[in-house]
Amino acid sequence: MSVAHQAASGTVEPAVSALASELVGALRHDGGEFSLRAFAETAAEPVGTLGAVRGLGADALAPFLLAGHPFTAADADVVRAAVAAYPAPPPAAEDAALWAARDGGLVRVLAVSLIPT
Repeated sequence: MSVAHQAASGTVEPAVSALASELVGALRHDGGEFSLRAFAETAAEPVGTLGAVRGLGADALAPFLLAGHPFTAADADVVRAAVAAYPAPPPAAEDAALWAARDGGLVRVLAVSLIPT
């Protein structure tokens, strides 16, 4: 991750771990409905949460795609906020290819599977 894309020290890593745990539970149907919005609203560190959604990319959408949890406009707002908070680096950046692949997966899942036409 380029320096321009790093969050405050210690905020993103715990959020990634927490979101990953929530994703596993949602895929197992361990406790009701899953919502990115609900996760973001209850998180101790909102910036870290947006970083977690951004870093996990399309994987953060797995409960909607694979387990049938409803994807709402509020969930789309969280994805949009995460992309706005952590924009991709310029094409010449060392990690630009990684970001392009991550963004490509995210866009494809949203466009093909979750956004109604």
